Amino acid sequence: MKRLVFCAVAGLFLATSCGPPLSVFPLFTEETLVSAPELIGDWAGDPDVSLKISQVDGKKTLRASWHEENECPAEFEIHTVRLGDRLFWDWTPCEHQSHETDNDVLEYHSLPLHSFARVDVEGDRLRVAVMDYDWLTKQIESGKVKLDHVMLDGKIPLLTASTEDLQAFFAENAGNPDAFPEEEEEKLEFTRVK
Repeated sequence: MKRLVFCAVAGLFLATSCGPPLSVFPLFTEETLVSAPELIGDWAGDPDVSLKISQVDGKKTLRASWHEENECPAEFEIHTVRLGDRLFWDWTPCEHQSHETDNDVLEYHSLPLHSFARVDVEGDRLRVAVMDYDWLTKQIESGKVKLDHVMLDGKIPLLTASTEDLQAFFAENAGNPDAFPEEEEEKLEFTRVK
């Protein structure tokens, strides 16, 4: 049986504490998608991580192939959105890799969840930062953040907020150092190799 791509999303952000918050709804609409050709290319990260980003024919959608040493590559569709003066990615696993078998019952029970990252690109340097999972969980539990969600296993927030509410929340917190910590271990950094 093919492994679920959902696991690849979590593996994508192992450098961060608990991985990115997941959402049922996207961060983008067709109207808010932006083209970001500066992101296209081959990127090398540390340690032993590579990211190849290409454009899907004639669309603003990007395709990312994530490779870690000793693991199968994971492929994602990336939708880039500009909120204020910051770029964000909405990552979803590509459909063709969702399962090892063509089991319709298993596929029916799988959801293409969204994860989000703030991205900064300067020349040949790419920084990818996900919202601090622990910060978001504490903000939700204390009532300081009022985003629709459900708690999985009583402790893991799955965002169910509308795209409009998600955009407002991420725009408001894009520069918040508690939400997006500036410590090096909390960000993924890449250098363009091609």
